[in-house]
Amino acid sequence: MKTKILKRASTLLLALALLATMLPIAAFSAPSRVVTVSSWEDFCTKVKRSWYGGLSGSYKLSADTEVPEGSSLADTFTGTFDGGGHTITVAGTMFSKIGAGATIKNFTVETPGDSSTAISSTPVAYSINASNTNTITFQNITNNANVTIPSGSTAYGAGIVGKITTNATVVFENCVNNGHITSSNQTGGIIANAPDSAGNSATLTFTDCVNNGNITTTKNYAGGIIGHSEGLADVSFTRCTNTGNVQAANNAGGIYGNIRAGGSTKFDYCINMGNVTQTPVTTSGYCYGAAGLLGCVRDEDSASTNTFTHCINTGALTAATNLTGPFCINENSSKSTYSDCYYVSASDEAIGGASPILVGNTAFAAEHDIELTLAALDFAIVCKDSQIYIIYGSSAALTSAVLHFDANYINGLTNKITIEE
Repeated sequence: MKTKILKRASTLLLALALLATMLPIAAFSAPSRVVTVSSWEDFCTKVKRSWYGGLSGSYKLSADTEVPEGSSLADTFTGTFDGGGHTITVAGTMFSKIGAGATIKNFTVETPGDSSTAISSTPVAYSINASNTNTITFQNITNNANVTIPSGSTAYGAGIVGKITTNATVVFENCVNNGHITSSNQTGGIIANAPDSAGNSATLTFTDCVNNGNITTTKNYAGGIIGHSEGLADVSFTRCTNTGNVQAANNAGGIYGNIRAGGSTKFDYCINMGNVTQTPVTTSGYCYGAAGLLGCVRDEDSASTNTFTHCINTGALTAATNLTGPFCINENSSKSTYSDCYYVSASDEAIGGASPILVGNTAFAAEHDIELTLAALDFAIVCKDSQIYIIYGSSAALTSAVLHFDANYINGLTNKITIEE
C-alpha cells in the first residue's frame, strides 16, 4: 500500500512539473499592476527593478514631489507615468528619453522658488526616441515653469517636450504651457522640434492644447504649440489656442513656427490671440516672416497640404524685413485651403470700425491681402480686451454680442461659449 501511495505522489509531482514547463514565462514574472510611488526618487528606484515592471511598467504618484537638478531618468521610458493630479517641482528635466508606447499624464509642473525662477532645460521630456510607431501620449499636463536655455546651447526650449529624434506617433491632449520659454534655438510652447532631422517623420495630434507663455528665440523658428519640423510631419490641431507673444528672427507662428520638409497640416477651431513678431534680420527669401497660425511652409514635399477650418487670429503681426499673414505664409500657396476663418487686425478693436478679413473656401495667392468690408459678411468677429465680439448684420444696422470663452476649450463659436446681448 505504501509503495502505491508513493508511486501516485511521484506521478502527481511529475505531472505538475510538466505542466509548469507548459505555462508562459509571464505567469512567473512580475504581476501586471499599477505601482504606487511616493516621490520622484521612489519612482527612479522602482523603475530599475523588473519586479515592478521596469521601464515599461505602470506607475502612479501618490504625493507632490520634487525633481532635483541632475536626477532625470536617463534610460528610455516606455511605460505609464501617472502624476495623480499632483504638483511636481522641477529643477531639471524629468525624462531624458521617451520611447514608443509610453503615456505621461496628470500632473502640474512648477519651479523651485517664486514664479520668476527659470530652469535651463525643457521640464517634462528632453526627447522622444521611438523604436516603432506605437503611440506616445502626453495627457493633462500643465507646465508653469519658465524655461531659459543658456545662450549658445544646442538644446531646444519648450514647455513639455524638447524634440523628436526618430519616426514617431505622438498625441498631446489637454496640455497647457503657462511658462515663458526663451532660447537661441527652435522654441515652442508644447514641443520645440518635431522631428528634428530631415530623415525622420512624425505624426502628431494636438487636442485642446493651450499656450499662454511668451515664446522667444534669438534665431529662427518659434511657435505657440510647435516651434519647427525639420523632417516630414503630419500634424493636426483641434481646439488649440495661443495667447502668448511669439518672437523669432524668422518664421514665427502663433500655433506652428515652421515646416521645412512638408507634410499635411490641419487646423480646426484654433485661435491665436498673441502678437507674433519677426525681428530684424538680413536674411530674406523663402517665406520668412510672421503669421497668425503657421509661420512658414517650405513645401519641399510635393504632397504637402494645409487646411484651415473655423480658425481665428486676433494677434498683431509684425515682420521687420519680410511677410506677414493672418493664418499662413506659403512658398506655394495653392497647397493651403481656408474655410470659415476670420482675422482682425490690431487697429480693428472698436466694434463700429471693424474691417474683418474673411478667408473663404478657396485657396488664393496672398491671403494677407484679402480684405472684405463688414457689409459683405453675415457676421464678423473682433477682439477687444481679451474678449471676442461677434457683429451681426450689415454695416447699416449693426447688433453685437460679446462672447466669453474658456481658452482651454474652444469648440467652434457656439459650444461652451455664453453670449450676452
